[in-house]
Order: sequence, then C-alpha cells, then structure tokens
Amino acid sequence: MSEQTKFLIDSLVEQLALWAMRDYRLSMVEALQLVFNSQLYEKVIDLETGLYYQSAAYNYGFAGHPCFRSGPPCLAPCRLRRDRPRDS
Repeated sequence: MSEQTKFLIDSLVEQLALWAMRDYRLSMVEALQLVFNSQLYEKVIDLETGLYYQSAAYNYGFAGHPCFRSGPPCLAPCRLRRDRPRDS
C-alpha cells in the first residue's frame, strides 16, 4: 500500500470518527473503536472496493447505523442511541 493510499485511509477514518462523535455523542475512543471494528473499515482497506478514495460523506452514508454494520444488529441499550447521556 502506498503512502498516498495510507494517507487517504487515515484521513477518511479521522472524518468518519469525528462525524460519529458528533452524531452519536461518542467519545473519541468509542468513535475510533466503532470505525476500526466496522465492516465498512474492512471494505475501505480492501483496495479493490475503491472506497478509500471516495469522499467521507459517501462512506458515512454507506456505513449507516446499526453500529456501522459490524456484527449483529445493534440492540438496546445501544451505545449509539441519541438519548444516551454524554460522558463528561
């Protein structure tokens, strides 16, 4: 994998995590765990899919909830629920 490709993937992960923090009120660690443990991330790092060079908005829309489609459906109490109290 080239340095340019790594940079694109790292930039994409950063933006996805920031949006997950904003939209689901997650901490930075929780958001990064969500991204790195998602099926979306597996597809992004699979260069044959071409997702690594798509926009962050495209990938974020593709990800969707539940839990970025990682494993079984997200069930209550879901870590991404909007009404979850924010840890401060």
